[in-house]
Amino acid sequence: MEESSPKPRGVPKSLYLVDRNFQLRYAGIAFCIGLFSTLLTGFMILWPLYHFKILKMPIFLPWPILSVILAGVLINTFIIWGAGVLITHKVSGPVYRLVRHFRRIGQGKWSGHMRLRQSDELKFVVRNYNAMVDAMTATGKRDLDSLYQMLAIKEQDLEDGEKVKKMIVQGEKLLERFQRRYSL
Repeated sequence: MEESSPKPRGVPKSLYLVDRNFQLRYAGIAFCIGLFSTLLTGFMILWPLYHFKILKMPIFLPWPILSVILAGVLINTFIIWGAGVLITHKVSGPVYRLVRHFRRIGQGKWSGHMRLRQSDELKFVVRNYNAMVDAMTATGKRDLDSLYQMLAIKEQDLEDGEKVKKMIVQGEKLLERFQRRYSL
């Protein structure tokens, strides 16, 4: 068998497009807003200058002026588009991890806190998710303790009517909790 060489450990690669559809949709919206804003600003600056004959322009602007205006529009909109991707990255990363944790809960794995990077958003949602996991784990442990107590009753204890009644009451309470929790 060939030995595989260890992978080099370096700076981890950042993936900025965690959820392409979500991020590109909102970055596209930011791009359109940036383009509209730049064109509107340019119009609001140039139109009064031209209208009040402060700036005398021929009907067609010379190529150097048009190229500078076009470059300004492109630079501005791409900066806004890039900022849109970076900002949505701070939201879509936590949402992606949150969905992954929800799937784990759906599979019956109720433990494990979710952690965020320092720059991530949705800290309030993650704090509440972690509190929910803690509450679910505590409830599960309480139910397990009840079951362990019921199973700890020995055969000779079954002759003691008081212990049997206590076990039945514990079992009924546990059954009520399960019915209430799972809407049965």
